[in-house]
Amino acid sequence: GASRAFARDADDASRVAVLGGGAAGLTAAYFAARAGARVTVYERTSECGKKILMSGGARCNVLPTSATANDFTTESANRRLKAVLASWSVERCREWLETEIGLGLGIEIASNKYFPLSNSSREVRDRLVAACEKAGVEFKYETSVDGVVRGSDGMGWTLRVRGSGDERARAIVLAMGGLSFPAVGTDGTGYAIARRDLGHALHEPYPALVP
Repeated sequence: GASRAFARDADDASRVAVLGGGAAGLTAAYFAARAGARVTVYERTSECGKKILMSGGARCNVLPTSATANDFTTESANRRLKAVLASWSVERCREWLETEIGLGLGIEIASNKYFPLSNSSREVRDRLVAACEKAGVEFKYETSVDGVVRGSDGMGWTLRVRGSGDERARAIVLAMGGLSFPAVGTDGTGYAIARRDLGHALHEPYPALVP
């Protein structure tokens, strides 16, 4: 879709707050910053992308070589899944990683997946963070956002930051992961915010990760 332009100014309420510094959060932060937004990533742990570092046996299986709706299971409408894949295909993602992020990728024949040529998940994480920093993204580590409140005028959001004062943002991106690994930050807080503060109806999650 078309990128939305953001005017840069000194008002905190003009910021885009990305809640969560995993792969999805870093990607969202990068594109928002490239569109002109003042972006802050709030990461509750001491570093971004901890699950990236663990993935693929620390080699990071970045992408499959192809993906269709039949490769996924969802309790939501299948058309929504198809819309996501149509707007952000494997090929477009691969192109972005190689041309804009500078990550060399190769196909592992045995698994039919793209891995970094370096076989290093740390390179994947570090290049994503570096690209965000180059685009002007600010990072706040060991910072937990426990809730969000819509502005009384219907504009912007107040972030409830644990152990700190409230902060304001024009827009928020909820990228806090699911329930798969609480030790690295995915403890269900994102689900709670989506239900309680944003009013979303969520299908009850169930275990889906396998070796």
